[in-house]
Amino acid sequence: MAWFRSAVLAVAIAACKQHGSKLDRLDPPPPATRIALDGELDEPAWNAVAMRGVFEANGVQARPYAEIRLLRDETHVLVGLYAADEDIRSDDSFDLTAGAFVAHLTADGRATPATVRTAVDRDGTLDDPNDDDEEWVIEAAIPIAALGPAPVAMSAERCDRTKDGVKRCSSWRGSFDPKTLAQIR
Repeated sequence: MAWFRSAVLAVAIAACKQHGSKLDRLDPPPPATRIALDGELDEPAWNAVAMRGVFEANGVQARPYAEIRLLRDETHVLVGLYAADEDIRSDDSFDLTAGAFVAHLTADGRATPATVRTAVDRDGTLDDPNDDDEEWVIEAAIPIAALGPAPVAMSAERCDRTKDGVKRCSSWRGSFDPKTLAQIR
């Protein structure tokens, strides 16, 4: 019986060594592909390599749910913002502070300052409380040069109103070095 265990162990070790040498020779994964600023978080990089954070309110996951995702290209930090929303209104918004940079992004696609390129996708109708909406997504490109030195402290806040007029706010805070964010090509 002892010889059987020794034989199985020897075979397992040999298999692991072979498997490891094959893994060492694998090519690195291809770089993430360019993000189309279209308000959709459907490119693989948003799910596979983006830095992600979930918004909180009073120390717990916010309801309605909101999320931030961060990537970069050669000159911009790309921000994906997701907002579950039963009643999407023009003034529903995200406020971002990233280092020295401040931006206000609304569900109707307006961005302040104008140096932020954005795109919005809404699953629902804007400013129509008579129907049930689902969500809205905004993608934004923020110039890395506008952020200041790393590490960049970042905060994102979201406020909206329910159909019955209750104001709800949530936030996310973190920090990052733009050089270490996943880069798309």
